[in-house]
Amino acid sequence: FLHLEFQAALSDDLAIRLNEYSTRIRREFGLPVRTAVVFLVSTPAIENVEPVDRLEIGGEVLSEFWYTKIVLPKEPWQVIIDSGLSALLPLIPFTDIPEGEDRQALGLAVQHIEQINDQSLRADLAAALDLLGGYGYATTMEQLIKEKLMQDLMESATYRKLAERERSRGKAEGEAKGRIEAETQAILQVLKRRFGTVPKHLQQRVLAIKAVERVEEL
Repeated sequence: FLHLEFQAALSDDLAIRLNEYSTRIRREFGLPVRTAVVFLVSTPAIENVEPVDRLEIGGEVLSEFWYTKIVLPKEPWQVIIDSGLSALLPLIPFTDIPEGEDRQALGLAVQHIEQINDQSLRADLAAALDLLGGYGYATTMEQLIKEKLMQDLMESATYRKLAERERSRGKAEGEAKGRIEAETQAILQVLKRRFGTVPKHLQQRVLAIKAVERVEEL
């Protein structure tokens, strides 16, 4: 049984937690368990940590649990291409990509995804690569998507859900912004009618309000 754990940070209880998972999986399925932790970032603590949960008393080791540690930012991006494992392709943006090689690395990932016959799998991998690649290589991914993967993205239910969520959030933010602008202008009009001229510093304070609840209260 292969247990994969993805981590964006190093927690103090990581090895103990993995040991517990391994024991539960072995009891449930009756199979040996291979545990691997894939770190998406590289820090001195992550690089130096010993991948083991060791219980030791008085110099005697009572138990040991080892796991495989993979620090993606330390792995050359070519390793994933050479593996031939298509499911790993969206992880290329987290690997070691030297400056100026992002177009080549991500372009090869796109090329391999395009060659997958299963349309559903191809669409989901395209969506995953677009999402993960956008964190550090947004411009490159935008170019590659327009050139190659747009049709596959449109076929991905995952991508459509994400796009719809972004549209809904953008619509809500736009509506809130419009309400704030209308309310602040109304506040300034009331102040002007009531007191005549409104000092500039007060206008700036009113216009700087960004919370709908606050402008409605005023």
